[in-house]
Amino acid sequence: MSDSSPEKQEDALLSRFAEDTAAEDCVAEAIQAVIDGVNLDISTKSVRLIENGLVAEVAMYKLQELVHLATVQHDGDIVPDQVLELFVPDDEPVPAPVDNWARGAGE
Repeated sequence: MSDSSPEKQEDALLSRFAEDTAAEDCVAEAIQAVIDGVNLDISTKSVRLIENGLVAEVAMYKLQELVHLATVQHDGDIVPDQVLELFVPDDEPVPAPVDNWARGAGE
């Protein structure tokens, strides 16, 4: 006959299974922590790359527009002696038929 009973063997197997399951859970948590850290690092770097690229693109667009504005050719339609703007004041406004500040104007 064997020294250990079937109950003891079953308890030993269940204990070993529980230990293996706990170790597997621990390893799975560690792997998940590493994966989460890598994903966070990748997303942070990709956001920085996108931001840097967008900032550079906007800066280049503004620079191109400034260069374009500085190099616009004269179209020749304006006569140099002609005044471009002429200020002519408007006529005095016609007085209102009712004086809003007069006594009895409001109710």
